[in-house]
Amino acid sequence: QELALETIVRTTPQGRAAAPRLVQESARIIEMCAEPLSVAEISAHMGLQLGVSRVIVGDLAAEGLVGASASAGSPTTPQNRPDIKLLERVLDGLQAL
Repeated sequence: QELALETIVRTTPQGRAAAPRLVQESARIIEMCAEPLSVAEISAHMGLQLGVSRVIVGDLAAEGLVGASASAGSPTTPQNRPDIKLLERVLDGLQAL
């Protein structure tokens, strides 16, 4: 399953326990997501391409080390696609970093 860029990620208790044995990128995501972050924010903070961040976060979620959920109140169109205004806000935020 491909994670949306606005998907909210938070470290689980299992993730905190596993952090010392993880590779650098995964351990850093575990550390950063002690407070909820979107996949787009993770990508920007890590300096990684969005696709790479999605794969790493997806792997961590599959292992139960992070929880990934749709953004609360995230506006969508009838085709279950993010609203253009949401995408513009995300882009503005990324450019500001």
